[in-house]
Amino acid sequence: MCTFCGCHKRITKRHDVEVPYIRTLLKEWSLYLELFDQRPIIKELHLGGGLQRFLVRENLQLLINGLFRRADRAEDYEFSFEGHPNNTTKEHLQALYDVGFRRVSYGVQDYNETVQKAIHRVQSFENVKNVTEWAREIGYTSIGHDIIFGLPHQTLEHVLETIEKTKSLKPR
Repeated sequence: MCTFCGCHKRITKRHDVEVPYIRTLLKEWSLYLELFDQRPIIKELHLGGGLQRFLVRENLQLLINGLFRRADRAEDYEFSFEGHPNNTTKEHLQALYDVGFRRVSYGVQDYNETVQKAIHRVQSFENVKNVTEWAREIGYTSIGHDIIFGLPHQTLEHVLETIEKTKSLKPR
């Protein structure tokens, strides 16, 4: 688990919890829907925290399609997700694209290995390059790289080097 984030997390590798989790989310969604007088129109949807990477393709589609059984997409909708360069696969990128996602943001933070180890977020430039290129090939229209300033052991040189490497990949 990365240490720079203040999010509440429960990490599991047990895929047998996927469908019960999705059913629970969709049940909660149904409770919210009871508050509306009409069918909601969703303009923005954002997935973060690794959920999209954890779920297998079919369950990811089950979740997104389940949300839209009783809701509509806005004409100018924007679906995005946060990806981890080490474990975002081309298959995950394609599955999310297939259900309407067009924006991905990768948590780069910093390319310096000492900084990465301090925040428990080690990933190589090569991994970031691969996922960026895959997203571009698939057709994502917005590909971002998250960079954080003020991390443990980080220097101005580290930040400038990270910016230069990021520029070379031309995120858009």
